[in-house]
Amino acid sequence: MELKFINLRIFNGGFEDLISIINKSLKNNAPSAVHFAAAHAFVESDKDIKLRRIFETDVVVCDSAPLARYLQLKDKTFKQLRGTTFMRRAFQEVGIIHGRHILLGGNPKTNRTLVEKLKQINSGANIVGSFAPSFTTDINLLLSECETFIGDLNPDFIWVGLGAPKQFFIASKLSTQYSCVTFSVGAAFDFISGNSSEAPMFMQKIYLEWFYRFLQEPIRLFKRYFMGNLIFMCMLARDTMSYLKQQKETR
Repeated sequence: MELKFINLRIFNGGFEDLISIINKSLKNNAPSAVHFAAAHAFVESDKDIKLRRIFETDVVVCDSAPLARYLQLKDKTFKQLRGTTFMRRAFQEVGIIHGRHILLGGNPKTNRTLVEKLKQINSGANIVGSFAPSFTTDINLLLSECETFIGDLNPDFIWVGLGAPKQFFIASKLSTQYSCVTFSVGAAFDFISGNSSEAPMFMQKIYLEWFYRFLQEPIRLFKRYFMGNLIFMCMLARDTMSYLKQQKETR
């Protein structure tokens, strides 16, 4: 259940398929890191070999509507699976909710609201802790702070909303260290808590969710979306040429 994009394996399935993979990891007591990656994450992985290696090893889920539309050219059944949508639904599902959850990211106020919202979704949610680490790009410092907080909480699931790309490094490391399942869900903390508003459905359907987010934070997101999107388009062109070449060779 995967497709290739710039030689990276992209999860190709729905919510139930991903839950099946997660439950298998839990049953085998095997660590698993699931990364919901938008276009920006793929751009970063194309220039950061350490991040690329993480994506080559862990489960990468497409959280980009434009990329999902492109991948439908390879498999018409392919669909985007948003981190926010997955997190909401995961807390509604009996099969996954029976475990110990930790939330890492956001800020103390957002996290308090997030816990309340998740409890409203499922009053039986066993959230054993939430923590907002320092706002820094120092991965080692972030990891140290998270490890200190987790201590002996013995989580089954760790939800990481630290922003890309640092959340991918943290989630991947913690999944191995605590033999648990981690999820890199980006802005899901802000969306579910209500700290930020999600793009209207019509904008999501016409692949303009990124533009809605840009309008909310233009200064912070200008480089990511306008410079990054140009790079992403070049990556799409590169992958298309590689795919067409492979198709020609297999005929």
